[in-house]
Amino acid sequence: MRSVLCILLLLVSVRVSADPDSLALEARLEGLSAEDRLEALHAETESYQRNDPALSTRIARMAHDLASILGDEASQARALLNLGVGYYYLGDYREALRYYEEALSISESLGDELRIRRALNNIGVLYGVGGEHDQALEYYLRALRT
Repeated sequence: MRSVLCILLLLVSVRVSADPDSLALEARLEGLSAEDRLEALHAETESYQRNDPALSTRIARMAHDLASILGDEASQARALLNLGVGYYYLGDYREALRYYEEALSISESLGDELRIRRALNNIGVLYGVGGEHDQALEYYLRALRT
């Protein structure tokens, strides 16, 4: 398992350093444990969501990959929510919905009420943006009841 984790961390490092904006990120990740690296990836993802959603989605994918290897389902759900937000800001609402629904499913299986509410709310936003206000209201109410 340790060798698989080392290989994954190396692959994440190679993927991150492929563009100049990511060199600083790689420097911040260097030397961190896998768990700390995962938390740093989440934080970086969330910091870029509005200003550079394309970079945010790339980093969120790395966080999701690492969370999957670690078997950290809560972090997988967080990464999926972040992917949804990134695609929302990119204007790809269909892809955002796909990620929100996947995050919702994992969060429900974990009983993670905070992420359940976030996923439901974000799905409601997507329906609202699409003009489906009744559907949006349904998701907002579900979020409030959770």
